[in-house]
Amino acid sequence: MRDNMVTLTRSRRFRYLISMVGVFFGTIYLRHLSSHAMESVIDKDATSKLQETTAEITPDPNAKYEKRATEMVERQDALKAACREMTNQENDFHLRSSMKVFVDEKHRLLTCLVKKVASTSWKRVFLVLLGFANSSQINDDFDFRWEKMVVKHGRQRVTVKSLNSKIFKNYVKFLFVRHPFTRLLSAYRDKFERQRSRSGRHEPLLSTSIKNTRDAIMKRYNLSDSYSVTFPLFVRYLSDSNVNNFDAHWAPIYKSCTPCTIKYDVIGRYEELNEDADFVLHASGIKHLNFPDTVYDIGQRTDSSHHQIMKHYFSQLSHEEVMRLYEIYEWDFKLFGYPYPFEFLQMSEEDDE
Repeated sequence: MRDNMVTLTRSRRFRYLISMVGVFFGTIYLRHLSSHAMESVIDKDATSKLQETTAEITPDPNAKYEKRATEMVERQDALKAACREMTNQENDFHLRSSMKVFVDEKHRLLTCLVKKVASTSWKRVFLVLLGFANSSQINDDFDFRWEKMVVKHGRQRVTVKSLNSKIFKNYVKFLFVRHPFTRLLSAYRDKFERQRSRSGRHEPLLSTSIKNTRDAIMKRYNLSDSYSVTFPLFVRYLSDSNVNNFDAHWAPIYKSCTPCTIKYDVIGRYEELNEDADFVLHASGIKHLNFPDTVYDIGQRTDSSHHQIMKHYFSQLSHEEVMRLYEIYEWDFKLFGYPYPFEFLQMSEEDDE
């Protein structure tokens, strides 16, 4: 088994071995072997021990999980580099002491669910895993079943310190992210445009937070109805607002899930959703359930990642407005490896002279 170990050597400043999720007929083995001193991002004035970890990997017949595990290590490497940059700039990301996560104790899974990043699909998966549904394609009484399950099994508010402690050392901790601009557009189209097309009888579907945002935009720009809340006005409103007050559907991921203080084993991407989700399930030994082939059975798809759709909306913005958006979501770009938005700047209008 020694020949199958995966070892990662970091820079001269510190070394660590990142846990690579091993597959041996769907079973993951995680063992903490040693620790090295490193600067704590939770408390800059204190130092703590970072446990070096290794994972035993038995090659899968088609080798796709080995390749995916390597990609996860590369994402973690990029994340940690960006986190050091954040620390050097003294951002307040490290100040959060607790957060909401969903913990599946039975299957030892822990995740921070992010709105507009397949969070509904993961809820469907957990409903099946914990016996509250027979199929991940369930539509009937979805919200009721989820709330019932949460009460029994629990989304938990836990301290950031405990998430890195021995309590969760054998859990697979995962986070799914998405390109900040496509996520933002998806939220706008779903919560503003799509709601308008659903007619008034669906008004209760909007959360209080989103209703308040809609009403505030209408008041600020003297709009007579919600139909007038265009994407440029939505962007302008966000640019003039405190990011700490953003609704969860468009709040920066780094503020919600603190990836610089929690050591996620898997950083999945929406752009590679099926492959990364399959990796999480397989690594956790879950063989009887596949991630939903289609995650939009209840009409939630907006196709906002499609290039032509992105161009339609971002061509309505000026260069200045796109750059302001980038400033808001800059750390989501950097932490999760998304490129500088040259493409979106090209889509946007030229600044008025």
